[in-house]
Amino acid sequence: MQFFSAPIARSLLFSGVALALAVFAFQQHRGGQAQRQADWVEAEEDRYFSALCFDVLTVDKVRLSDPKGSVELRLKDRWRHADGQPVEDAKLQIILAQLRGLQVEKIEPRPKDDALGLSIPTQTLEVSSSLNDKTCRLSLGQKHPTKPLYVLRRTDGQDDLVGWAKLKPSGGQLIDLNELAAVTILPLRAGQIDGLSIQPQVGNSPYQIRRARGLFVLTKAGDEQRADKELVEILLTKLVGLKGALEPSKTQLSDPDLVVVVGHAPLSTRLEFYRQNEALLIATQGFVFSAKEPDLSWLLRSAEAWRDRQLIHYDRGQTHSVEIHDGSGRVFSYRRELGSGGAVDRWFQGERQIKEAHRLAGLQWDLHQLRGASIVDELDALECGALCSRVVVRDAKKRTLVDLSLDRQGSEVLARAGKSLVMRIEASQIAHWPFEQLN
Repeated sequence: MQFFSAPIARSLLFSGVALALAVFAFQQHRGGQAQRQADWVEAEEDRYFSALCFDVLTVDKVRLSDPKGSVELRLKDRWRHADGQPVEDAKLQIILAQLRGLQVEKIEPRPKDDALGLSIPTQTLEVSSSLNDKTCRLSLGQKHPTKPLYVLRRTDGQDDLVGWAKLKPSGGQLIDLNELAAVTILPLRAGQIDGLSIQPQVGNSPYQIRRARGLFVLTKAGDEQRADKELVEILLTKLVGLKGALEPSKTQLSDPDLVVVVGHAPLSTRLEFYRQNEALLIATQGFVFSAKEPDLSWLLRSAEAWRDRQLIHYDRGQTHSVEIHDGSGRVFSYRRELGSGGAVDRWFQGERQIKEAHRLAGLQWDLHQLRGASIVDELDALECGALCSRVVVRDAKKRTLVDLSLDRQGSEVLARAGKSLVMRIEASQIAHWPFEQLN
């Protein structure tokens, strides 16, 4: 066995010790650096506080006070004054959300209230939540002499904090009531609406539209059918987008042209529409708005206007085969094989692979989004009979997913899916469909 000489052994020993010391020093440095970073983050967090104490989504009462007096707002069916007059919900909610996100830099050491303009604040905002029984009070003090900063004091029963906040007070206040004048007639989001009951005064029968899973259902005189999702979503967007000026006094109205009861569980809101010369008045919850846009044609429609114009509803992923009838007696059948690992699908006619597979893939998508321009009520069936062009889609168990018949008449095409309504579509929508044999 060969041993190192004494000088070499000493050299290796010293090198090992030096390496160990270097590793230890590096670990200490890294640990110290992490600790310093943690200390800095903690110090920064302690240096700031949020203007509002808790989530504004739970706030249901707001009190505004200044040297002239105080006003209280409460959330009921919507945000209202104590006398019931509505305010602009969205604007109030935005202001509260901005205050919740506002970071205030603490003033330390803290001077006396007189020096900060807090003995008699410009405005005090008190928000409360009956849900969690919490109250948070903000007091607005003086402006910084050179910077766009204001003194803000937050009191919530546990903490009493004062700091500089980057604010642009409206009218010198945290919330200016003059900017909260109600203009939105139905303070909801379209997604909150789960149903409509539409009651025309004359000419048309009442009907209902309700939201179901992934669709809308149209009901008239007890008869139910699928409503057109695209048209109903446009309708809901228009309803929640209604704007108007609140009439200064309660206007006496009778015999509305239209009544719409908007369901938003567990509540509902009744809208009464009155056309007066060139104006449109909308009464709701005891108040009357003069609508900004007097046109009501988008709503004064019969139940039939909301029938589903989507010709086909099917799961494209289940497609196994497509059968195309060209209208002259020829039938072309194609079979789909799913691509694996992200590969594109392959299509076959018998055992022959189709090179123009993209045209069949495009056909699937076209079927999925095919919409009628109008419904042809005077026809119960297409008149082309055996000469109709036809597209049939089946799944792996040979169940029919799509059975679409087409009567091509120049620039116009009549279409019918199965035994459903006859609809008119543009010829351009099917101009590229493969009614000839594919290569």
